[in-house]
Amino acid sequence: MNPNKENIIFFYDSFPVNYIKVCLQSLRKHNPTCNIFFFYKNPLIKIFYRKFNINFIKIDRVKSKNKLLFYKVYSVKEIANKLNLNDFLLVCDLDILFQNNPFLMFDQFPGNDFYYTHCLMSGPESKREEKIWKNCVNKVNGGVWGINVNSITRELMAFWIRCEEEKYWKKWEEFSTRKEHLIDGKTDLNWFFDQDFLNCIDQNNVPLSKDLKKVNVGFEYNYFTSNWGFFNIDLNMGNKIGNPNFPIIHFKGIYKKIYNLHNSRIYNMRNISLKKDLTSQKSREMMYRKFMSRGEKRFELP
Repeated sequence: MNPNKENIIFFYDSFPVNYIKVCLQSLRKHNPTCNIFFFYKNPLIKIFYRKFNINFIKIDRVKSKNKLLFYKVYSVKEIANKLNLNDFLLVCDLDILFQNNPFLMFDQFPGNDFYYTHCLMSGPESKREEKIWKNCVNKVNGGVWGINVNSITRELMAFWIRCEEEKYWKKWEEFSTRKEHLIDGKTDLNWFFDQDFLNCIDQNNVPLSKDLKKVNVGFEYNYFTSNWGFFNIDLNMGNKIGNPNFPIIHFKGIYKKIYNLHNSRIYNMRNISLKKDLTSQKSREMMYRKFMSRGEKRFELP
């Protein structure tokens, strides 16, 4: 048996925070043995999280300057080239809670090369009007994606990098979301590069030496809802805590504040295991104000 069959990569360029600890605790609870690669900048990261049996890799400050997400994709390519064929490699954000073994996606959708998630808001499960969810063009929710390491996914990662360095793929050059995020006429390599490219892959056939077998593993592996979904008992992210059918909950953006991810007295594994309310009066009021500030379109916007 290959001991490094399951591999996961995290990237973080700042100081230790509470939710990183919870993320790693929850991962080790559901998968004690997977190989963790943690790319970091601050040396305190190695001290705070060394007990989780991690391979720490220092982020190159020069190569990553103003293009952290490009460097992230480049590093995934490098790691994939060092792993064995048929290894599994997941790439995840750190503001997530694991509620089951994330590598189950490879068992649930066997025989594929490239794994990613469509967001809840892009389908009827969002409980929005059909005309709204069908109007969602860019369906891929970033923060969780993975590959089955083989010749075609290694080629894909090299292609991904080459597209930016050599302007190799016209579909990417003309991709509307990439153009929306241009900075001084160039691709934003620091914030949107990976999610935008994931959506481009989702919507187009990638010109590789053979067909790329790509699969949407479902929003359950990257659960995140719209702001108005917070007020729906069936969609509310907090109501999914403790449910292993939702292997990953992703507290993107404002949800880090709504669920108090920085507050260790509220957001911790004990409270999570007891299914306690992770919101507070202050955070609920924050969400209410944000939701109401959208006016009449608050039920239509993400």
